[in-house]
Amino acid sequence: VAASRINGLVLQPGQGISVDAAILPRTKANGYGLGNAIIDGEFIKVVGGGICQVSSTLNNAVLRAGIIPTERHNHSQRVSYLPSGLDATISAGQMDYQFINTLQYPIYISATTVNGVLTVAFYSNSAALNGLTYKTEVAGSGQKNTTYIVGYQNGVEVGRFPAYSSSYKK
Repeated sequence: VAASRINGLVLQPGQGISVDAAILPRTKANGYGLGNAIIDGEFIKVVGGGICQVSSTLNNAVLRAGIIPTERHNHSQRVSYLPSGLDATISAGQMDYQFINTLQYPIYISATTVNGVLTVAFYSNSAALNGLTYKTEVAGSGQKNTTYIVGYQNGVEVGRFPAYSSSYKK
């Protein structure tokens, strides 16, 4: 449900997105079912639980576009579906995931699930990244680390910059 709410969104240059607002309140009336959420260090089933897989997968698409999120929070403990430092948790009205399209062209967000596999991809003008490709690199331990965006031109590293830091209890 959360993926369908961001699927097809187009962000113009300079336009931002709040994932918390885009996916609507996590209620049964809005189509959400039960899923896992971390509450006080425990995994508990709640309506709308599991949506952090959407915000985390979106986070990785954002980083691979060379964009630093304007608001991102890591989970209190490491999650099984992504390496430490690449997750992005949200909690209604408390923690959001936000970014601004810093490219000179619009970004079309594709967010789809097939057989339980979530894919988030960005589409834009072929000149949007000026021939650069971006990868992520996480430095530090599994419990405390910094995530870097590393830029490559023709396979050669041309720059790296820190996107954010993470700290986990477990």
